[in-house]
Amino acid sequence: PNPFLGVRAIRLLKRHPRLFDEQIRAVLRVGQDYPVQLMFPMVATLEDWTLCVNAVAQVHSNTNPAWRQIPLGCMIEVPSAVWLADDLAKQVAFFSLGTNDLIQYIFAADRGHPDLADYYQPLHPVVLRAIHHVVEAGRRHQIQVSVCGEMAGDPRNVSTLVGLGVTVLSVAPPKIPSIKALVTTINEKNCRDVIATIIGNSE
Repeated sequence: PNPFLGVRAIRLLKRHPRLFDEQIRAVLRVGQDYPVQLMFPMVATLEDWTLCVNAVAQVHSNTNPAWRQIPLGCMIEVPSAVWLADDLAKQVAFFSLGTNDLIQYIFAADRGHPDLADYYQPLHPVVLRAIHHVVEAGRRHQIQVSVCGEMAGDPRNVSTLVGLGVTVLSVAPPKIPSIKALVTTINEKNCRDVIATIIGNSE
């Protein structure tokens, strides 16, 4: 019941600590030859992040301590993680804003429920303030902040994300040419000015 708020993603680690060992080991192995990054979803607390780091460290130690470390990052898709962004940014290598889940959690509305579709508003000022907060935390701590999910791949949202200071968009491969072409036409300063008017100068 209520799977979006239940035991999923890294919450399984607390109950089944070795469940992801093979996946982590595989990523670490590939990371010895290729520029691989490992990202953890559903991080809601600093304790969650510690759990992730410890899981990787244990697999690394048990497999081959001589292997080089790979960058570890987290999805920001839980409202608590938004407001912990400064603390998390001190410990992670990168952020990825998972807008699909973040929006539904902000409004407490299942994005797949047809009767609640009106709540799924990527451009609502509350959503924009949350994204801006995370982007500014990343800037302060010099880590990359990307945006994924439907919001990044929708041309109607691109200028807004640029105005929020987002520099990396993760989109489905077929959308890359059109989104890339659109980005090249955007005046970043104008976008920033518009966003500042919408969300206020709260940072």
